[in-house]
Amino acid sequence: MKSLFANSELKLEVKELSFWRRSVALYKNPIFLCLIASDFFSWLCLFVPYVHLAERARLTGLDENTCSWIAATIGIAGSCGRPITGWLFNYYNVHPRIAYTIIQILCGLSIMLSPFWSTKLGLYTFAATFGFLSNGYGLIKASTAVMLGRDKYIDAFSWMLMYEGLGVLLGSPIAGWLYDVTKSYDWGFRAAGIGLIFSGLILFISCTNRHDAGNQRRVRSVNPSC
Repeated sequence: MKSLFANSELKLEVKELSFWRRSVALYKNPIFLCLIASDFFSWLCLFVPYVHLAERARLTGLDENTCSWIAATIGIAGSCGRPITGWLFNYYNVHPRIAYTIIQILCGLSIMLSPFWSTKLGLYTFAATFGFLSNGYGLIKASTAVMLGRDKYIDAFSWMLMYEGLGVLLGSPIAGWLYDVTKSYDWGFRAAGIGLIFSGLILFISCTNRHDAGNQRRVRSVNPSC
């Protein structure tokens, strides 16, 4: 019985060492570092409208019922936006990394410019636009599978979840702190928009050369004269 228990502990230790060794190799991969940096900044900024939009609408003088519907519009638009944008990118065979960059930039611009949409109609329009475009989560996961490969996806996904949690934990309080300092939600939303744009650009710019280099290596392996 003791030997059986010892063997089970040994197997568990080997599995843990195996995961950590794979993780060390992942952290030496620049593409993985780009992915987790982009994912972290995305979740650092993405939750700001979810958390603060209703209160921002209330401060403009709108009633509680209207504020609740404005917040709910994000979810309603998101339910439509995810399948539509996913179908469009798939139909035109857009690489997930490119699709993610486009979505993040457009979503970031909508948040960054949202302080100009302070009327009732403007807030509804922003909520619908943001909700429709807030589907980068699935695209970055698809990018991870394509760029790192299926064998590294599970370990990468595990670490990405940790950084996503940190982003969710920090993002909304930072926006709240900016409100306390400036007495306005405008700067918090502007910062969130800039952060989302940065999250898209960091993955696109940092990985473009390496991705193209990988394509060139594959071409040379097929045609050595290239």
